[in-house]
Amino acid sequence: FVDYLNWTLRKARKQGVNLYFTPNRFKGHRRRTAELTIIRAVYVDLDLYKADNPIARAISEKIQAGLHQAALEILNYVDIPTPTVVVASGRGAYLIYLLKPAPRATAQPLANAVAKALVAKLRDWGADPKVSTDMKRVLRVPGSINTRSGQEVIAHLAGEEWDIHDLVAEMADYAEDAEEFWNWLNARRKKQGKRPDIRPIRRNKAGAALLWRCRLEDIWKLLEIRWLYRPAEGWRDKSLFLMGVALSWLLPSDRGVVEAEIRSYAQQVLPHDWEKFMPFMKTLLDRVEEVAKNPEVELERNKGRYKFKTETISEMLEVTEEEALQLPNFSIPPVGVSLAEWKGVKVAEALKELRRATVRETRRQKHGWSREKHKQAVEERMAKILVALQEGPKTLKELQELLGGAGERSVKRYIKRLKDAGYNIVAFNEAKRGSRGAERWLYMHIPVVQDF
Repeated sequence: FVDYLNWTLRKARKQGVNLYFTPNRFKGHRRRTAELTIIRAVYVDLDLYKADNPIARAISEKIQAGLHQAALEILNYVDIPTPTVVVASGRGAYLIYLLKPAPRATAQPLANAVAKALVAKLRDWGADPKVSTDMKRVLRVPGSINTRSGQEVIAHLAGEEWDIHDLVAEMADYAEDAEEFWNWLNARRKKQGKRPDIRPIRRNKAGAALLWRCRLEDIWKLLEIRWLYRPAEGWRDKSLFLMGVALSWLLPSDRGVVEAEIRSYAQQVLPHDWEKFMPFMKTLLDRVEEVAKNPEVELERNKGRYKFKTETISEMLEVTEEEALQLPNFSIPPVGVSLAEWKGVKVAEALKELRRATVRETRRQKHGWSREKHKQAVEERMAKILVALQEGPKTLKELQELLGGAGERSVKRYIKRLKDAGYNIVAFNEAKRGSRGAERWLYMHIPVVQDF
């Protein structure tokens, strides 16, 4: 393989061809997101020659002059985790964080979040947001020639290989700054008439790891609601086993680390009998150890860490609707209801009512607003409109001025309410048929005469 690679490099140099590679692994021969199976790296493409930062442009000039070691100077000026490899790519640089192989289901959302945080942190250094957050992008092969600058692409080893969870933990402090930057970037793209396809960081889109974190919090809350953290016999093993599964997704794939954390949880739930529970976790810990040896095992059916459906968890715990509404993340629906239906209907209604109550309370505290006062004010405005229309025809503009500059939609809404209340309010256009003048609609109240 090494001989073939050297031959390819020599041939590319001779023909003046650019060579590229992808650090991530795909299923089949196509580089598509749907074909992505294993995440091997997070990288940031720095276009130093385009940067606003004068130091970045100076480093770019050094690289173009053949001083490839200058790419390492970037790490002296920025506060970021140490990348595994720094590549001088001809006019700019790549910062590559090689990862322990991780399946796409868990690693891709985390890797994207890390890449976005790095781009936000390095925006003054010419970080390319589109390239850096695309897991299927290709990078220049070290040893090849960048035909644009004529410089050789040189890689420098800077640090160690990373576990994706450790890297996420290191980048946690930059999350808010990153989210602000990406929201600003989207707003700018929208103003330019471009589709804002570069999405900001979304905490609710972090794959299986975040889903299990939400489940862990909800299971813990369920223990509080039902049993004040001391579950009845028959429920203890179920609850602790599901907590152990959640921890296996949230912690690094290390048997000792996961087992130690499960022990600490077991001692809180079972103060006296927790040691009797630990043998039941052997299968779960064996699967964690299996994933640590070969992350690709999770792509196979019924292998790797446990993957319970949400409906299965709700059936195991026999969650009622009343309990499900008290869970902080709404990640476990009641028995017999799918997660999509639960979040789409029940939770949406509950959250809507909660927002309404919050808005009402905010208004009350800030402006002295209350439902009774609001209702009284609306009735007074409707009475003013009714009296004005009984006096004679009025335009919308005249009714708006009568209410002190109310909006057109508000006036129409008040008129509709009066109609619904039984008042005969008619609208007509005073412009003559066939005339070219602008239409002028008038509203008038006509009393209904009843026959006796």
